[in-house]
Amino acid sequence: MNSNGFRITKKISDRLINLIDIIFGVVVAHSFMIIFVANQSNSKLQLNSYLLLFLAYTAIVLSWMGYHKMMVYNFYKQNKYGYLRFSLDILLVFLYAVLLYSYDNSIRFFSILPIIFFIYTIGGILRNKEYNNNVSWPKGSLMFTGLFTINFLIYYIWTHLKINYNIFLFNVICGLTFIYLIWYRWKREKKGFKK
Repeated sequence: MNSNGFRITKKISDRLINLIDIIFGVVVAHSFMIIFVANQSNSKLQLNSYLLLFLAYTAIVLSWMGYHKMMVYNFYKQNKYGYLRFSLDILLVFLYAVLLYSYDNSIRFFSILPIIFFIYTIGGILRNKEYNNNVSWPKGSLMFTGLFTINFLIYYIWTHLKINYNIFLFNVICGLTFIYLIWYRWKREKKGFKK
């Protein structure tokens, strides 16, 4: 690609990144309104809801930071892989919205995380194909998909068996979720974003 073609591709990619940033912003701002309205109504948020919101915001902020670091080196190319990757990123923002709005439904909340990490896996494969080298970490994303799936299955089975100490299990699953989110981003940072 000549320098003029590179500049045009980079400029288009930057516009697409700006679009995703705007959608991210709308999702987060709207979630603040939902929290405000819930706290003003008779159904004040429970401690569990605040914990799920904290995890959702942690996932979203870490993702947004990682996304921008990666896009410095791996912007969207104007080919089928770049377009597919952009589409997946839009889908991810939608799933983050579902995650945020699941603050009152722990089953749904924990079921969304494996889906998000599976999409990270697919996005990583597409990015590797788009750049014809190993710039991503799909195996790691797949490993964390498995961890979040195990978390969800344990929580789902436990709650449906009506075993006592559901609060204890909820807190353990939330703790593991937080650890996995931090661990994933730490490992992803070590892997780097440019080959």
